[in-house]
Amino acid sequence: MGFQHVDIPAMVTVIDSELERQRRSFFTPIEANEILHKAGVLINNPKEPGKNLRIVLNSGRIQHAYKLAGPTSHWVIPHSNARRTLDKPTTD
Repeated sequence: MGFQHVDIPAMVTVIDSELERQRRSFFTPIEANEILHKAGVLINNPKEPGKNLRIVLNSGRIQHAYKLAGPTSHWVIPHSNARRTLDKPTTD
């Protein structure tokens, strides 16, 4: 997949809208990848859910997303207007 051609602003808009709709503070890559796939913004591989989005996240192209500190290093994808916290976000 040519990730250089991924529409990052469209991805952020879809994620932000769904976070607002669900009243959530963040999504995991697996959750966000499914949402982006349903919206037609990013293809999801059902054999490796979340992998395509993790590739984009690891590239640093979604600048407000971050990894939690610690041994698990899970990605957190908050709303683009959210302030980054050092603590694990809540799902509200």
